[in-house]
Amino acid sequence: MTDENKSKSKGGIARAKSLTPEQRSDIAKKAAASRWKKNEEVESIGIKRAIFGSPEKLLKIGDAYVECYVLEDGTRVLSGRGMQ
Repeated sequence: MTDENKSKSKGGIARAKSLTPEQRSDIAKKAAASRWKKNEEVESIGIKRAIFGSPEKLLKIGDAYVECYVLEDGTRVLSGRGMQ
């Protein structure tokens, strides 16, 4: 860790010590709300997240192996790149 990183860490620790538990809680709540808002924005434009599947676990079709995922609504998706 460089000296600059150490000083940043010290600054964060000092700030946390100077805040009341209520202030720390408010900051954490705002951060969580911001993360949820981003998720809601993605969902509102129709982008669904994959809940199953990974590049390491491939689906075998004949002699080919293809990336396969399952979306939140149960739709199964094959990777276009994998099909090529």
